Amino acid sequence: MDEFLVNQTTPGNQSQPSVAGFRGTQFVAVWEDHSGETIKGRLFGVNGAPSDNEFTVNFPAPPGTKRQMPKVIETDQGFVVAWIERPPSGPAQLKLRTFDQDSLSGPESVVSTAEPELLIRPAMSRLADRGFAVVWADKRANERIRLQRFSLDGAKNGNELRANTTPGLHREPMVAGLTNGNIAVGWRARITGPLHLRLQILGPKGPVGGELIPNIEITDANMAPLDSGQFAIAHIRSAGDGEPGFETTVTQASVFEASGAFARRFPGTSATRILSSWPAIAPLSGGRFLVAWTEVNVDTPAAGTNVGARILSAQGPLGQAIRVNTQTGGNRFSLSAATTSGPDGDTAFFVWNDDTKTSADQSGQAVKGRMLTIPAKGF
Repeated sequence: MDEFLVNQTTPGNQSQPSVAGFRGTQFVAVWEDHSGETIKGRLFGVNGAPSDNEFTVNFPAPPGTKRQMPKVIETDQGFVVAWIERPPSGPAQLKLRTFDQDSLSGPESVVSTAEPELLIRPAMSRLADRGFAVVWADKRANERIRLQRFSLDGAKNGNELRANTTPGLHREPMVAGLTNGNIAVGWRARITGPLHLRLQILGPKGPVGGELIPNIEITDANMAPLDSGQFAIAHIRSAGDGEPGFETTVTQASVFEASGAFARRFPGTSATRILSSWPAIAPLSGGRFLVAWTEVNVDTPAAGTNVGARILSAQGPLGQAIRVNTQTGGNRFSLSAATTSGPDGDTAFFVWNDDTKTSADQSGQAVKGRMLTIPAKGF
C-alpha cells in the first residue's frame, strides 16, 4: 500500500499530526488545521481506506482562539485527544476531549491548572487501572513537568502533580503506563551540561524513589510501554548550536526495566551517512516495539527527507530498517506512528507532515500517511 493524503481540508497548512490505534481494526489521526485554527481528526481502516470524512475535535470558541500540538491515544472506552488552546485573551490551557467506541464525543475539559508551554506537545498513555495519564510542560521552571491522571470515563483522578524535582526549562515530556500499575515519566532535562534524559517512576501514592539519570544525552525522544512490563524510549542526540562532531545522527532505542533501570540500547538503523530527526515509537505484542524516524543523507541533502522504520525487541533489532514513504523528494517531518492488533494481525500507521505538494493538497503542508502490516520477525 502506497502513502496517501490524510487530510481533506486543503487551504492553509495542515500540521503536527498524531495517530493512535483504535479497536484493532482502525486508526485515528489528528492534526492542526491552520485554516481554521482547529484540531481535525479522521478515522481509517487498517486497509488504509478512510472510515468517514474528517471531523473537528474541539468545540467552537471565540474568534481568534488558536489550537495546536494535538495528541491522541486509544483508551478502554474509545480514544482521547489533548491539545494546547490559546484564547484571544488570557493564558493558554491544555485541554482534552474523549470519544467513545462509536466515535461519539464527550465534553471538552481543561487539564492544566497553570499555563502550559505553547510549543511543547503533551504526551498521554493508558494505565493499568483502565484510565489514562497526561503529562505536559508547565511554563514555570520549578513546576515544569506535570502529570494528571484520569479515570476510565475521562474525569480527573486525583490532583495534578509535578514529576520533576530538579528545576529547569525541561522539554520533551513522555509517559508510559506500566503493567505493574506504576507510571514512567521522562523528559529532556535542561540544567547544566548537555541536554539529557531524566526519569521518574510514579506509583498510586506518588513517586517511587527519586529522579533517575540514565546518562543518556538526548535532544528528541518518545516513550512507549511494553507488554513485558518494561518500557522503551526512541531518542536522538543532535548537535547544539555551534557544537562540532555531529555531522551524522542515528535514532537509538533504549529499553528500561519497570524500576527505571537501564537495560540495553540498540541503533534503529545501520545507515552511517544520515541525519535523523522526529523519533517515534509504538508497542507491539511479545515485548516488541516499532521505532520510526525521518532521515536525510548528508551527502545528498537535496534528495529530500525520508521516513525510516524498524521493529525491535528487548533483545535487539528484528529484520531490517525500511523506507516508509513511497514518494521521494521534499521534506517530511512531525512524524508519528501507532500500531494496532486485530483479526488480521498487527498493523502500523505512520503519519507525517509533507511539503512536496504531490497530492490533492497543493496549498502548503499536508498530512501524509502509510499503513504497513507488521511481520512477526521484522521487515
